[in-house]
Amino acid sequence: MAPVQAELAPGPDRRSGRRGGRRRRAVVDAARGHVVRARHAGRFVSDVALGTTIRAAAGRASTSRRGDVAVTIEAGDVHQKVRVAPRSTTILFVVDASWSMAVARRLRAARGALFALLADAYMRRDRVGLITFRNRAAAVKLSPTGAIDAARRALAHLPVGGTTPLAAALVEAGRVFRREAIRHPDTDALMIILTDGAANVPLSAGGVPLEDAWRAADRLRRRGVRSVVINAESRERDRGLAQTLARRLGASAPVLAELRADALFAATRRAMERG
Repeated sequence: MAPVQAELAPGPDRRSGRRGGRRRRAVVDAARGHVVRARHAGRFVSDVALGTTIRAAAGRASTSRRGDVAVTIEAGDVHQKVRVAPRSTTILFVVDASWSMAVARRLRAARGALFALLADAYMRRDRVGLITFRNRAAAVKLSPTGAIDAARRALAHLPVGGTTPLAAALVEAGRVFRREAIRHPDTDALMIILTDGAANVPLSAGGVPLEDAWRAADRLRRRGVRSVVINAESRERDRGLAQTLARRLGASAPVLAELRADALFAATRRAMERG
């Protein structure tokens, strides 16, 4: 099968002024974010809230004048600015690359949406990654990154075909999110999974593929991973397994009229803004 070419979704309309304002916010360092309040500074301060500091010193001076000095700033007067910014998100695409007539369409849509999200990542400080699953294993094709050039190199060729190890993919997604939580503890986790849900490979010999997948989905839900399930099956062949997966994950399951990069990009952005 010929390599799948990425269908690039349109980037965000910067004229609209939308910056995902509904996303949850996190306290950030002095290099970014806007000021919401001031607090007493600790031993080291890099972003002094000058007005609050002077007012604190003046309030103290009004009760204890020192000669001709109107205001003397002491260590206890110093306040630091508290800044907040939208929380960044680790977005992990998990794509069923097992053999079907729709596999090329799934990969095109995922890569196009992934590149569009990366094009906007410099403003939002988001990271985007990709797991594919086929045969008997899941593979991290792109570890979460904000670098679009690295993504283009990593996703130049994606093999397809074989069986559907859905449980292995969900377990691998859990591992990726655990690593990201250690490296970036103030980051949200969002999984976008494209599959028909038809697991047919167990985690170990003697296991039941669908039961393994449901248990793995339950674990992700308990860990607080937000998810979106995109049903990759045609309406005529749909057995309802993707909907069951969405219920186990506690995920939204938007119906896309056509599996294209722009529609997938829009569904992902909506999930990010809902927080």
